[in-house]
Amino acid sequence: NLQLVPEIDEASSSFTYTDLRHKFYAYYSFNLNEKFGIKLGAAGETSTPESGDLKTNYFIYQPYADIKYKPIKVLDIRFKYRSSSSYPTIEQANPFTYIIDQQSIKTGNPLLSPSVTHKTSVKLNVMQGLLSAEPYYHFSDNYISQIGTMREDGIFEYTYDNAGKYRHYGIKAGLTIPFGKSIFWQNHADFFESSIEYDGKRNRIDDWTMNSQLIYVNKKRNTVAGIIYQNNLKKVITAQGYNNWNNDLWAVLVQQPFFEKKLNVMLLYVMPLDFLATYDQGSYIETDTYYERKVEDLNLVKNVFMVQLSYRFNKGKSIRSTEKQIEQEEEKSSKGLF
Repeated sequence: NLQLVPEIDEASSSFTYTDLRHKFYAYYSFNLNEKFGIKLGAAGETSTPESGDLKTNYFIYQPYADIKYKPIKVLDIRFKYRSSSSYPTIEQANPFTYIIDQQSIKTGNPLLSPSVTHKTSVKLNVMQGLLSAEPYYHFSDNYISQIGTMREDGIFEYTYDNAGKYRHYGIKAGLTIPFGKSIFWQNHADFFESSIEYDGKRNRIDDWTMNSQLIYVNKKRNTVAGIIYQNNLKKVITAQGYNNWNNDLWAVLVQQPFFEKKLNVMLLYVMPLDFLATYDQGSYIETDTYYERKVEDLNLVKNVFMVQLSYRFNKGKSIRSTEKQIEQEEEKSSKGLF
């Protein structure tokens, strides 16, 4: 009983989505002494999305807190509270239906509201960051997530909704080991667990990422060379499954400035190694009546050779600038290769 949904004639149908936003902010910073300081603030965002006859006004409140404490010379402690906003994309809000394959379609949801994710953490830096640890906890009650339902005609329809209870927590850790004054081994890892409660059901995933770099620095010649291991292919939770984002790779890097550091040349080669690396990206979704797993082959990143050239024509003037954004964080991960 499989039926195909006819494609929409683009010549006779169109979708227009506009969103007018304003943001205002204020903060207060105070340092009691070298050991203790605070920074408190808040940002407010107004959002007015409009699609056809549908027009809605939203107000997003984003508090901010940063408390730093240095109990001893080799230890810095920072208590952080952040919040980030995420707005529906054109794809998520577009109400038109398009065919994915013979068994599934996708329809956007113009009634999506912006989501706010609150983020708390405690970061500990030992010896100016040679060793660091940051346990964190993120939560949201209107997280934008992909969902899917089986229609009566046997077609599975993807769409988007503001999911219920979203929780994401874990610990980030960093370790830098110097070998003399020229060689450094830098390591960063993130171990996490995510969950979403939606429509009376709870979906939970756990995963980890890691980056390791063995770097050689020649201060006399300003040469930088290194071996990079990146394990960044990770699960990003949805209400009924997850998506795999980012990628793994092994690479070698050489960077050299010329002409009194005006010209900078960077060479990077991605090695064809499978050790501790996965080259399958994709997605997974499961409901009471439907199950789907997609896999995309990323072996094309192997043997990629990149050259980056940059040239600075003059030194310019030294200008001190202040970042006006209270918090600028990546809202959504990219599925790109790098």
